[in-house]
Amino acid sequence: MKCVKKSGVVLGLVLLCSSLLAETKTITMGIYDWEPYVSKKQENHGLLSEIIDVALERMGYTVVIKVIPFARIIEDLKTGNIDISPAISQNDERSKNIYFTSPVYDLSMGFIYKKGKINYNNIDDLKEYKGGIMAGTFWAQELEAAGIRYEEVTEQEQNMKKLISGRVDFVCMPKEIAFYLIKTLGEDPSDYDFKLFRMDGQPAGISRKTKSKELPDDFEKGMGIIRNDGTYDKIIAKYK
Repeated sequence: MKCVKKSGVVLGLVLLCSSLLAETKTITMGIYDWEPYVSKKQENHGLLSEIIDVALERMGYTVVIKVIPFARIIEDLKTGNIDISPAISQNDERSKNIYFTSPVYDLSMGFIYKKGKINYNNIDDLKEYKGGIMAGTFWAQELEAAGIRYEEVTEQEQNMKKLISGRVDFVCMPKEIAFYLIKTLGEDPSDYDFKLFRMDGQPAGISRKTKSKELPDDFEKGMGIIRNDGTYDKIIAKYK
């Protein structure tokens, strides 16, 4: 009887440890709509979401998707309600509660405008025009420093509609988003020009209150694996 009892205790401990391990390896990724990078509608939830999911899968994680308005993403990372989220811009205030990974993907940030509308060589050439930007982005500081007029919106599709209708002369956004929206809105991409302003590395944000304490290191290892074996490039090619 003693032997049976002892075996039962050992079995219980094994099951408990297995349960804790499983809990640690299951994490929640908060996503929002920022197509084609992050999406609640696209297969695999967009480019950045898929990269993160596959990298963590290689390290034995199960990623549960939670669709959240962007306004809540930072707060949920702060409190630990979600473990990770793609495309979170880093600043000193956010870094108090969020660990920022190495860049998951480099975005081509620049200016989209109708061909023949603007003769662009550098940002100073935009002074006589009015631009459209996303509220809360670095573009406000850049355009203000150059003395360029701009209007802010909360959705990139609004900016593109304003560009199509002529209410703004150019829009500041990533290249992939610009041409994704042009096609989505029924415009001919060949009617538009894009000029690069800078490359902008997009990290993932990981909650400092995540229960998976190894998550930051495991994520970087997983990213190394998929970069080295060609999986990373294959994922990107799907979205070109």
